[in-house]
Amino acid sequence: MLETNTNHFAVIVEYDGSNYHGFQIQKTEPTIQAAIETALYKLTSEHIRIRSASRTDAGAHAYGQVVDFRTPKYYEEITLLKALNYYLPKDISIKKAYYVPNDFHSRKSATSRNYKYQINNSDSKLALYRNYYAWIKDDLDVSLMNSACQSLYGEHDFKNIAKSSYPGGSTTRTIYEWKVVASPTGVDIKCESNGFLKYQIRKINGILVEIGKHKTPIGTLSALLSTQLTTDNYYSMLPACGLFLVGVKYGNPFSYIGE
Repeated sequence: MLETNTNHFAVIVEYDGSNYHGFQIQKTEPTIQAAIETALYKLTSEHIRIRSASRTDAGAHAYGQVVDFRTPKYYEEITLLKALNYYLPKDISIKKAYYVPNDFHSRKSATSRNYKYQINNSDSKLALYRNYYAWIKDDLDVSLMNSACQSLYGEHDFKNIAKSSYPGGSTTRTIYEWKVVASPTGVDIKCESNGFLKYQIRKINGILVEIGKHKTPIGTLSALLSTQLTTDNYYSMLPACGLFLVGVKYGNPFSYIGE
């Protein structure tokens, strides 16, 4: 249990995940968590363990990841923001800093997470922005994809699509939004849920893409959720490069949704 006689901060973090093996710390690979904790050590001379609202995949990005941590040392919010940005690498940025109540928890206090998946749907691949889009050359039927999304809304057990990040964890999640919208480069897939399973977004969007190509039946997702299909081995997930954590919603003390 975290101590209560320390200063409790939350920060909004933006990052380009191209050069990192996901958010969660690893022993030998660079991660977003390790970079932030290194910056905190340089600032405070303490080994501080941070908590995050969501564990993004290797190569995925964020506009609004939320991280909280404690330190005995007090900093003005603007001072903390500027100091951490000084020590962080160029592909990670603190956008906002907050002094938060003792009971705030970046993951457990969140009511929902918002993600966006970007697809370059054209004949030519992107060069400058290749790390931020999945490239799909085939024409996509956006209307058909949105029709397939309707089966995702509400509470469902996603055990036939994705697994929990830890043994015995629940695979039931509540979906508030999942829709496909046209964008200047092709399509964006936007989704909001009280939580996401490991690779859930990339796997579901992979199925939606196959539906949009008219290569997979429109009822595939519905069948997977109703256990009419018992495996997702035939459905490949989309690459992580197109995935962005847009923001996290809280009842208190703040919500941050924005690019």
